[in-house]
Amino acid sequence: MESVAKAVDSWPGYAERYSRKLRAITEVMLDRMEQITQRDDNAFNVLNHGDLWVNNMLFRYSDVPEDLRFVDFQFPYFSSPAIDLQYFFSTSLCEEVRECHLDRLIEVKLILT
Repeated sequence: MESVAKAVDSWPGYAERYSRKLRAITEVMLDRMEQITQRDDNAFNVLNHGDLWVNNMLFRYSDVPEDLRFVDFQFPYFSSPAIDLQYFFSTSLCEEVRECHLDRLIEVKLILT
């Protein structure tokens, strides 16, 4: 994390705001990442993919998507489904969809579960 903070130091307009924050979380980041990916038997857990982004999805189409398969199961773990959803929303949605439709996507997902 220190190397990331050092790189951010050279980014005009970002250094003052972000490099200090990155350095502050360096000591606890790995512990926090481990903590959020641990199974909590008192909460709702699912088998998370662990690397859920569009390149790890195979779609079958005719005119519209008909089927979906996930691939590349290298990092599965039991935890909150919110982790995979947040990762997917952050990595695979274009900016317009994320800005204009994220609330609706979350709402639809909550209805389906």
